[in-house]
Amino acid sequence: MSSETSTRRAKNTPAVADDAVPGFQPWHLFLIMTLIASAVAAVAVRGTRPANVVFVCLTVMTAGIAAYAAYRMLWPLAQPDAVDAPEMLGGRTRAALEREKTLVLRAIKELEFDRAMGKVSEPDWQEMTARLRGRAVRVIRQLDSGSAAYRELIEKELAARQAMTARPAPDAGQAAAGARSAAKLLVVAVVLGGLAASAPARAQMGGAGGMAGMPDAKAMSGIPRPESTLAAGSVAARLLRGQFSNPIVGHDVEFIVNGKSQTVKTDEIGRAVASGLAPGSSLRVLATVAGERIESQEFQLPAESGVVLLLVAADKTAAQQMEKSAVAGTVTIGGQSRVITQFEDEALQVYYLFDFVNATQAPIKADPIVFDLPPGAQNATVLEGSAPNAVAKGPRVTVTGPFAPGVTSVQLAYSLPPAVRVSIRQKLPLALGQVVLMAEKVGAMAVTSPQLTNIRDANEGGRPLLLGMGPALEAGDVLALDITGLPHHSTWPRTTTLALAALVLAGGLWGALRTGGRSAAASARQQLEKRREQLFAELLRLEQRHKAGQVGDEAFGAQRDELLADLERIYGELDTEATGPRGGQGLAA
Repeated sequence: MSSETSTRRAKNTPAVADDAVPGFQPWHLFLIMTLIASAVAAVAVRGTRPANVVFVCLTVMTAGIAAYAAYRMLWPLAQPDAVDAPEMLGGRTRAALEREKTLVLRAIKELEFDRAMGKVSEPDWQEMTARLRGRAVRVIRQLDSGSAAYRELIEKELAARQAMTARPAPDAGQAAAGARSAAKLLVVAVVLGGLAASAPARAQMGGAGGMAGMPDAKAMSGIPRPESTLAAGSVAARLLRGQFSNPIVGHDVEFIVNGKSQTVKTDEIGRAVASGLAPGSSLRVLATVAGERIESQEFQLPAESGVVLLLVAADKTAAQQMEKSAVAGTVTIGGQSRVITQFEDEALQVYYLFDFVNATQAPIKADPIVFDLPPGAQNATVLEGSAPNAVAKGPRVTVTGPFAPGVTSVQLAYSLPPAVRVSIRQKLPLALGQVVLMAEKVGAMAVTSPQLTNIRDANEGGRPLLLGMGPALEAGDVLALDITGLPHHSTWPRTTTLALAALVLAGGLWGALRTGGRSAAASARQQLEKRREQLFAELLRLEQRHKAGQVGDEAFGAQRDELLADLERIYGELDTEATGPRGGQGLAA
């Protein structure tokens, strides 16, 4: 064994073995990444069957284990200098020589037993015994000469270190600290990346059971829609100015059927109906309001049902006129307002159908009316038929004035995720004339509320309902509804998965802190190597003090022999432990 080999091992061995690196280690990174991925997967697949959540989490954990195994397999290929031979004694480790000596002596005893039993002839016994005894003598001599071999190795190592004193060694501590800092930064990047990757999944899952905002009346203008409740061969066109609450009465609507025109006047709700038309006819519907031509798409009349459509004219001056003539005042939420709940698409859909009542004869200019929706509300939207001055933004809906005389309808909707108990706490910015609840009943669903004095079962069109009524509420009161018995997915798979992940993480941290990030064998070897470096440093200082005349020859010889004896003992222990738990390749592998 050369001094170059020993020097190379002294530098590389502590940095090569993962178990011997103190602090953050690669398996910590793989574990954290796996736990983060499992948590993200559990959140991303929420709402599905529990078996799916468990299967996805197990798949992610298996992928993390496979990734770490691949890392352990490929790392030695990327670090050719990392795999080094253990300390050798005469070409083999001391442990290997001890095993060989034991085997040879055992073979000699077995051969003597076979001779006594008459299984081996005398000439064969003598020949085989002579070979085995000679082999045993060579192994024992090789073991006995270990001290001399170690002494020679130490002298060469000392000479090499003396030659390198002019060149300071790199600071391994700073390098390790830099590596740990880089690993921590990488973990932070993984966490942020996992959160960024999980954000689209959360948006997608949150919107899956929600309600898309429906287009306003102007956006629906001129689009024909089949209507089964209308007789076949009929077309109903409704003429509006700006919004649903503003129909145009007594106005001509032109129906062009296969190139022939017929005119029908609108009724009190702004609807004009043409009936008795032949199925398959090609139609267009148009009207002219204040010089604005409003025309529908061309379509063919179906044979099974009628067709309905909207023709919406722009209302350019009404808002300006209302703003000019508006006066200060207050509005209330009329008694015809109601709250409707419906379980749909694995979510509880909540609808507020509010009628804002202006009891005066002039438009009222009021402060913006703000509805802060209950915690957990998702996908808030303003439905069609609502006043154009109602806007939904996040969990807040704002209705601005002015409010025309009479009733201004505002229809809000949002969704809540199902759970064992769904609580709705809605603060009312205005006085409510009467509390009315209509809840579609699903399974064993039940509704309780301190504001509902009467809750009863009902049936509408074959659908079971829960109807509740209560007295008026003042502005600032909180409408409280508690709904139980809704169908919902069990949360125990996600809870169990996250609990197991936390348990594994806690176990890993406890193990890392308990051993300082090293296995017991690696820790013992590192202590031996640390002690070896200390003895070499003392030996170098002793040599320098002797050359400087600070230590006499007699004291120098005694101290040097003591240090060399300690080094020989440490080399012997390192040599014996070289065949560690890694398939006989030694801890340095």
